[in-house]
Amino acid sequence: MNIAVMSPHTHKSGNTVIASLIAYELSTRNRTVCLTHGSNKSNSLYQYFNMNEKDNQTCNSTQLLDLIKEGGIRKNDIGNYCKSITDRFELFSLNSNEVSSDKFNSLITFINSNFPHDYIIYDIDDNDLESTINQAILKECDCIIYILTQNSTELSEFNENKKQILYWMEDIPSIVVVNKYCDIVSNIKQVAAGIGIKKVSKWYKLSYNPWITYGTANGKMKFLYENIQKREYHVVDIDSDVKALVNGILSIKHAKQVARYHTASKNKEEIVLE
Repeated sequence: MNIAVMSPHTHKSGNTVIASLIAYELSTRNRTVCLTHGSNKSNSLYQYFNMNEKDNQTCNSTQLLDLIKEGGIRKNDIGNYCKSITDRFELFSLNSNEVSSDKFNSLITFINSNFPHDYIIYDIDDNDLESTINQAILKECDCIIYILTQNSTELSEFNENKKQILYWMEDIPSIVVVNKYCDIVSNIKQVAAGIGIKKVSKWYKLSYNPWITYGTANGKMKFLYENIQKREYHVVDIDSDVKALVNGILSIKHAKQVARYHTASKNKEEIVLE
């Protein structure tokens, strides 16, 4: 299953955090996960997981791209080019600014077709949904996780770009996550109303918690999730929110599996931002 996490109407809304937490949670459910991103390099991922960009480069980008071009890499070898986070959770990044768009697009196609993981999670860095690379990601995407916050300025930015965003999301099952959620500010229905959504379905939250900031600022994402797994009192709200979100993702996967056995049905998954 391919999952795209994005918020193309704005920057720094928490895509990487949520993509990472989803990857961790899915990996605890006896499934293999690869977290990657839609650009040559992601400074956030290296920072969040406390990886030195030089010492922990996941692969030699030129070598890998040459192997892909020549058909010289097998599925069993792919793990050699990934960074292991846990037994079932791997991170893949070229970590290079020297790769052309055409070559990177070929890499995305290879990931979509050949990576052996049960789940591939794309942290979409580039806000241009019309780009060739983002189109390649969305073409094979099974589920979009769309990130919003309760910030009124950000919601206005979404409204300004809503028509174009929904055009590129058309027919792809989607989930909305309200990041940094605080019920004192507003509730989920009020956030939805702010962007013209009357029917709230498949909307989730990730509550504001300073321990998330601690984890990202100090390269302690693994430490954060270890505490989430233990249901430590200071992160128990994160645990509940992430589990609910992942259950929503799995419900989409289940619906797709059921649909394969009912090909006569013409029903489509609901697009939740309309």
